[in-house]
Amino acid sequence: MSQERKIIIDESISDKQLENIANLLKRKEIKYSDFYLIGKENKGIPDYQIIHFLLNKTTIFFTVDRPLHNTVLSKGYKSYYFDGDNFSPKPLKGIKTIKLPAQIKKDLQLKDYYHLPKTEIRHLLLPESEKSLKKLKTKRRRIKSHFGGVENMEQVAITVSYKTSKSSILIGVRFKISSNSGVKALDASESYISEKIESKNREIVALNYSLILAIQLMLNHIKTIIFFDAQRFEDPRKYLDNEDEDQYQFMFNMLVENFKQIEFTPSVKGFFIERLRRKLEDLAVSNSNEIVGGRIFEIGNEIRKFYLDNNSQMLV
Repeated sequence: MSQERKIIIDESISDKQLENIANLLKRKEIKYSDFYLIGKENKGIPDYQIIHFLLNKTTIFFTVDRPLHNTVLSKGYKSYYFDGDNFSPKPLKGIKTIKLPAQIKKDLQLKDYYHLPKTEIRHLLLPESEKSLKKLKTKRRRIKSHFGGVENMEQVAITVSYKTSKSSILIGVRFKISSNSGVKALDASESYISEKIESKNREIVALNYSLILAIQLMLNHIKTIIFFDAQRFEDPRKYLDNEDEDQYQFMFNMLVENFKQIEFTPSVKGFFIERLRRKLEDLAVSNSNEIVGGRIFEIGNEIRKFYLDNNSQMLV
């Protein structure tokens, strides 16, 4: 008597394909009890947890994700890849498998829902060009692949400094993410922004960019420590809940509100801040394509308008 299979349907498979999958199983005389729909049971689950929790020798997996399909097969489990027309149980040529975390938290548990809480102003902070958006998505995929998911990230350390040049500043922001599951820490990102800004607002504008970049990468849901260059900044906490706030201080407070847990720590010396200072010195005398132009004034206006409009609607 053949063993009854459990059919696991990836979120990438549309409901329209369920009948086709049922027909395929019938043709192959595969006995099964029901479909397990990941999109309904564990929405947003990371790939490595699909493999860890949901798949085994008795399951059959259906997906349109090529790297995930090949990874499932490499683990010795059954998987069918849907290419839009047909289902294939074979490995796909030229497609690399997913890099799975070397270690998995011992207390890891299966959850019903994995998507991060929505950051209501993130759409206002995203780059405007398609090229920049593509780079941002690539960074996010690389971070997610390295750690396997946000739940494996312990802390985000953001180092920020800037260098002045006449009427403008060159801002440098670097991210290092540590793990809570034994995964090696990652130098996740570095950004350099040129912004024309008057001297009185240079500190807070640089700080705002460190917060903006974290929200762009969707890292604001993890404990965050901003290591600010003590040679350039005073204590950023002076801007919090400041009654005399201007546009950039308003922006700072609204950005901070979108972080789950955030701390500000002065950085006087050490490897990370000194490396950032050196990089800013080098970039200031070169025509590097690493430097991007800023648009802080435009972003600030959009944030203020967003919150003022929302407050007006709540009062109506």
